[in-house]
Amino acid sequence: MKRNKQVSFWNRPLVLRIISLGLALFLFAYVNSGSDGMLHQTTRNNDSNKILNATKITTIKMPLVMNANTDRFVVTGYPATVEVKLNGPAALVTSAKNTKNFRVYADVSTLGVGEHTVKLRTTGLNDEVDAVVVPRKVTVKIQPRRTVVAPVKVKLNRTNLAQGYKLGSAQPSLNTVQVTGARNEVVQVDRVVAYVKIAKKTTSEVKEQVTLQAVDKHGKNLNVVVSPGKISVTVPVAKDGDSSSSSSSTSTAPIVTTQKIN
Repeated sequence: MKRNKQVSFWNRPLVLRIISLGLALFLFAYVNSGSDGMLHQTTRNNDSNKILNATKITTIKMPLVMNANTDRFVVTGYPATVEVKLNGPAALVTSAKNTKNFRVYADVSTLGVGEHTVKLRTTGLNDEVDAVVVPRKVTVKIQPRRTVVAPVKVKLNRTNLAQGYKLGSAQPSLNTVQVTGARNEVVQVDRVVAYVKIAKKTTSEVKEQVTLQAVDKHGKNLNVVVSPGKISVTVPVAKDGDSSSSSSSTSTAPIVTTQKIN
């Protein structure tokens, strides 16, 4: 009798409706929570893909390098820097811009003396990054390399010397230096000048490290390399009553060719 009552209880329409409603609410909540999770995950994935697939275009300045036979030739006439337009994935372009871990170059190692127009190229960039160099080509001059030995002349500024004092004979640490460059520039070298600036109201010996500059017979600077680029110069300073009053020191050594290429 009790068993029949229990069966009849679960079979009642109201009980079945309550159970059905509960199951429906449970399924609704489960499905909605799953959909929200999938939606959020899909949104995150889409955002990540957008970041990874985003492209960037930027322009930076890079030094221009010449691949040349520098033991025999000197290359002139090209700009020190060029512009490079980078286009590719944002992360890679930003990295290339910040690190500049690539090169812009022209290969003239197989070319001889004369004027040449050469194409500029890049190396070291990721394959996914496109680069456009501006200008795309440059015109260079290749000339034989030449080295000579030239005398050093010290030039002094006397205007700042204290009243009642005079400058002695300047003493450079080297009387001659090497000058290297394109042959048409090197043959014009007349001397190498060391300019020494005397501080205001100087009353004691002056000793300075000065930069050397090669000039022609008219005093015009030449586009050559002086080695060493700096020397030490000592200039005695004495009262007017003392001996020695030369204001500059000039080496009498002639210019001697140490390397010549015909």
